[in-house]
Amino acid sequence: MSLIEISIGDLALSLGFIALVVVLSRLEGLAMERTLLTGTVRSMVQLIAVGYVLKVVFDLERWYWVVLAVLVMTMVAAHTARKRQTVRVPHCFWTMAGSIGLAAALVLGSLVGVILRVAPWYQPQYLIPLAGIILATTMNATALSVDRFLSEIKQRRTLVEAALALGAGAKQASRASTAAAFRAGMMPFVNTMMVAGIVALPGMMTGQILGGVAPTDAVRYQIVIIYGITAAAAVSSLAALAIVRRQIFTRRAQLAL
Repeated sequence: MSLIEISIGDLALSLGFIALVVVLSRLEGLAMERTLLTGTVRSMVQLIAVGYVLKVVFDLERWYWVVLAVLVMTMVAAHTARKRQTVRVPHCFWTMAGSIGLAAALVLGSLVGVILRVAPWYQPQYLIPLAGIILATTMNATALSVDRFLSEIKQRRTLVEAALALGAGAKQASRASTAAAFRAGMMPFVNTMMVAGIVALPGMMTGQILGGVAPTDAVRYQIVIIYGITAAAAVSSLAALAIVRRQIFTRRAQLAL
């Protein structure tokens, strides 16, 4: 089975989907037209540019270029996660970068070195797409968890301060907020696992099947990816929550938010 090539004309036709959304927004008075058009243009330009950059990286196949590409992806993910925060805390970018980078490194290293046993380990065909999937999902989970945690702390401020006054430590006083934030960040992954293969065919599996890979092989890859990104999201979210908790509570266990 060969992959069906998408021509420039086919890309132009796909803009009809965006046109439909723009028309609906216009008819309903939602005022989303400019945002939709901006996002459409940015996504096309960015994806085309990345396509050419990745072609060069794939052709060169040097470990340092591959690592540089992953580092840039990590920094962009951290920047995006920081921008999504409604309550800002000190050093938020580095908190996101450290948490996301740590989780991605652990899971990506395990996938490439232990499960898939890619040789050499820096093959861009494997490393970059896997890094992209892990970083994107981990970024979303971490940003959502931290934002929810800070919101929960502000809403529960009286209860948190009362617990602190009674002698509870910062971790104990904020346990309910941490639990709510972690559940919020992890719920999309739990939902995905619950309906995978029944309601939806995940993206990587769909792409492999379209590329001609046998469905049974594509399923195995997708199972590995789902478990990996779930672990990465959990590690990154918990790491970020632990760092943020240390930032909003003083050494004397006082809330400084």
